[in-house]
Amino acid sequence: MKYGILADIHSNLEAFQAVLAFLKKNRVEVMVIAGDVLGYGASPLECLQLLAGEQSVACVRGNHEEALLSGEFSRMRPEAVTSLIWTRQQLNRFWIDYLASFPFIICGANFALCHGAADRPLSGYLTSRDRAKRAFAARLHRICFCGHTHFPCVYRQKEDSPEVELIPADFNGCLKVKLEPGWSYLINVGSVGQPRDGLPVACAGVYDTGQEVFFLERIEYRVEVARERILTAGLPAFLGERLCRGV
Repeated sequence: MKYGILADIHSNLEAFQAVLAFLKKNRVEVMVIAGDVLGYGASPLECLQLLAGEQSVACVRGNHEEALLSGEFSRMRPEAVTSLIWTRQQLNRFWIDYLASFPFIICGANFALCHGAADRPLSGYLTSRDRAKRAFAARLHRICFCGHTHFPCVYRQKEDSPEVELIPADFNGCLKVKLEPGWSYLINVGSVGQPRDGLPVACAGVYDTGQEVFFLERIEYRVEVARERILTAGLPAFLGERLCRGV
């Protein structure tokens, strides 16, 4: 089976549309999303409608969904708070209830999925080997997919070994990893709608369970259109400018 593995769409309709087209071209059968469908961008309703229209899809809750639902913004940057308050005003009760239905963790037959890390599903940042060690200790499956950092990379740990290896993305921001027996994997699938690795192109991951391979491609999209939407909505200009720089 082929799974499309996405994260951090962040209300970027143009990026989401481009990634969906890529997944369909690659005959992905099921799509799973590691949270943060909303926040930052100017197309929250359109992204939710697109998501809900997919037949085989599951999504976990990200920290932006949690903040929107709870109204607790104390740990967020001002531009994130501004975008979430604006986003909340765009959504009716149906979509609020839809967001509230997102679980914090999904555990399937082949992998687990959360937004941050298994030990801190909403807010855990996988940014170092030491941080990955703690996540491995709390993992719910041999393979765990996540997002949150907006940087694609893979950590792996061999059975009965305390050491953690980092597999970074290549110079094009892409990954291809053979998932070998005897190893556990933490796979950060980057961001669809707001990559921060200096590349203004969307991240799209595919996990092929038959081949036991994960690969992540970078997909071009209409960045200027997404930027213009942000400016037209009256959201902070920085949120649009960062899309063009991939930061």
